[in-house]
Amino acid sequence: MSAALPLVSRLCFIALLALLLCGCANVEYTAYSGAQQNWPVGRGSFVQQKFDLPVYLGPPDRPYRLLGYMEVESAPLAVWETGKSESIKPAVKEAIKHGADAVILLASGTNVRGSTTFTSGQWGSNTTTTGGVYGDYFNAQSRTTGGGFGSSTTVPIRKGYARVIAIKFL
Repeated sequence: MSAALPLVSRLCFIALLALLLCGCANVEYTAYSGAQQNWPVGRGSFVQQKFDLPVYLGPPDRPYRLLGYMEVESAPLAVWETGKSESIKPAVKEAIKHGADAVILLASGTNVRGSTTFTSGQWGSNTTTTGGVYGDYFNAQSRTTGGGFGSSTTVPIRKGYARVIAIKFL
């Protein structure tokens, strides 16, 4: 039974880790309402091309109209994830649904939203009894030895966030 305990702990850890990593991002889209203006246009801008739409880090170099504003919070991040791509990807997907040609990134980063602790332990013992019968009496000696160990790991729960504007070029 003691060998099965670490296996159960490992399976619980893997299930919890999968649940944390397979969550979905929360995207709030707010459509723009009102007259379109001559929105700021830059002479040039940094543009990330690794997503399904261009992601501008400043005003684009040509006229556009605003479609909407999005706030995104990613699912909990794995240790190796930065939060930037994990929050921008859902924003880009939502912008595509609304007919956007590109997005302008206003802000992105990560927040710590609590922590989680994984704990496991194991205990073992051994009892040896010896004795004998002497006349009408039974004499016995018993010796119990035991040992145990445990470990605990606490990790922060990080989530990525992004604020973007969905745009359509004129």
